Amino acid sequence: MEANNITAAPQAADVNALYDVWRETNVGNKEQFYKFLTTPSTERDEFINAHPVEISFTGSILMVTAKP
Repeated sequence: MEANNITAAPQAADVNALYDVWRETNVGNKEQFYKFLTTPSTERDEFINAHPVEISFTGSILMVTAKP
């Protein structure tokens, strides 16, 4: 049987804290950070994966929440 879980966009438990971490290696304001978080990319995946994440399910939707 095949699992068809839908992965939701990553969530941030504390956007301000993650923005501070992002600013350590990037130049940009919060608007650019939000664009970075909402645009799928290898860099975004690496950033999210470099932080502790919480995995949860709502029905068939898998949610990844990054924590600072």
